[in-house]
Amino acid sequence: VDNISITRGRVRPAKDPLAVAAAWRARAEKDNLSIRELVIEAAARTSFVGTYKSVAEQINEFIQQRAADGFILVFVGGGPRTTGILLRLAANIPAEGAPITDIHVIDPYPAGSGRIWRTKQSGLLWMNSMAQDVTIFADDSVEMAGPVIPGPSLAEWVLGIGREQVKATGLGEELADFTGRSFASRPLQSLYLDWAF
Repeated sequence: VDNISITRGRVRPAKDPLAVAAAWRARAEKDNLSIRELVIEAAARTSFVGTYKSVAEQINEFIQQRAADGFILVFVGGGPRTTGILLRLAANIPAEGAPITDIHVIDPYPAGSGRIWRTKQSGLLWMNSMAQDVTIFADDSVEMAGPVIPGPSLAEWVLGIGREQVKATGLGEELADFTGRSFASRPLQSLYLDWAF
């Protein structure tokens, strides 16, 4: 390649790009790496930090500039906040935008409920909000960027599509007098959060 000044996307300038390419090729052969694995090992990664909207905008900018063809997202902690961020990212990244190639959630507890809302808690621990007022999904009442991704409130889920799951996990007793004005147990909220994730 004689003319190496024409590039698309973002590049890191190197004094001798051919030497860098040769070193990478040798490393790939030595360690038996695919092209993707080589880039992950050899190139510095871009980190996105910020609100769901700013992260979605940064990811979309990379795609529009053809500087990336996919992203790997890593979340430390898998509780309700991570679920909410993923829902908002999904709403804010255009359909023709960035493919998310991998999502890693690092947490010793189940993703969705996380440590605080884990299923294996006493049924005597109740939420301090009525089930009709609890949701992981944003609705039209929330001021936010991007479209609404609809989903049921805790009460709608328990009384609807989640009912059989609640029974199957041994929490059926809680269904006997359950209404939207009930205060759900933490294990019941955990099932809902795990389902939403």
